[in-house]
Amino acid sequence: MLSVSIPSDAPPIEIRLSSGELLTSARNAVGRVLIKSRRVLLDLARNPALGFARAYVEGKIEIEGDLVATLCAVLKSNLAQKGPPLVSRLRRFLLPNSIARARHNTMAHYDLGPEFFKLWLDETMTYSGAVFPREDTPLCQAQQVKCDLICNKLALQPDERFLDIGCGWGYLALHVAEKYGASSLGITNSPGQQRYATQRAAQRGLADRCRFELRDYRQIAGVFDKIASVGMLEHVGRSYLGGYFSAIAAALRPGGRCVIQVIGQQHPKPVTDFANAIFPGGYFPTGAEILHHAAAAGLSWRHADNLSEHYALTLRQWRKNFQAAREKVEALKDRAFARWWELYLAVSEANFTADRLQLFQILFTKGNEKLPLTRNFATF
Repeated sequence: MLSVSIPSDAPPIEIRLSSGELLTSARNAVGRVLIKSRRVLLDLARNPALGFARAYVEGKIEIEGDLVATLCAVLKSNLAQKGPPLVSRLRRFLLPNSIARARHNTMAHYDLGPEFFKLWLDETMTYSGAVFPREDTPLCQAQQVKCDLICNKLALQPDERFLDIGCGWGYLALHVAEKYGASSLGITNSPGQQRYATQRAAQRGLADRCRFELRDYRQIAGVFDKIASVGMLEHVGRSYLGGYFSAIAAALRPGGRCVIQVIGQQHPKPVTDFANAIFPGGYFPTGAEILHHAAAAGLSWRHADNLSEHYALTLRQWRKNFQAAREKVEALKDRAFARWWELYLAVSEANFTADRLQLFQILFTKGNEKLPLTRNFATF
């Protein structure tokens, strides 16, 4: 019989086997986990993050109670401190983020079809952390506030050349062209996003001022007055941070500004195998790593916000929308796919709620451009 040793600092959750055997108990449990197969315990011992995710997706683990609260309890315990196995780290080292692999990785997550993302994103189709003036601010408005906050930090002017690195479905670049009168170029590694964003520009009569190209950050051509990169640096990989900032510095005119919004962490840790399955080749950089590589490339760090609470709220809205559209997701994809994404959104929300991940929004300049003495960039 498989024996299980539960640490004394186990999180406040109840874990039970389908046979009725109680593995842990808690007086004020925030959640109850039912493990339907002892085999799952072996998978959890070998690779906690990926083992749990696979078992959950396959229905071999069920959670009663608040899913996010349960995951938060686990994340705050020592059970979540174990990194990915050595074999996983070696596999990632042996599969470097070349341009071809970066495109493959991007397509694995983003080329699932706009029909899927339309089911749970807001009408802007923005797939990055929003900024909420109030907790009850509608998600669409919060995404618009985020875009205006970025534009204010960039001090965008009419007819300036603007580059959006990792443009997603195009909303920020379209917003810049339409509201601020700049000439926008959005680049992405996702063919599906490039097609969709181009169609949006044509539908809004912005095709002459807003273009979208299938292009890696290492293939940027031209020089721009202002640059933004939102939710893209996470995909670059730790070994490529220096090259990423060098590419930005080369594309930014002297005195130009750049805003980067990125999921980060306080201390350098490799991503779990579950996170790598969602975002292949990714890494969440620390503030120190960002500062080091940006400075080495000739960029000056001028202003920074930590918007972690805002991303937790964004994820809460996405998860709520996803749950409301669950039947449609299963009809479009399948049940296992829906459970995978349900868990991904819940784990992401828990990571920000438990302060395991951060959301940095950082303003850089190329050279010593003078900024206002007081820097209240907020539009709300």
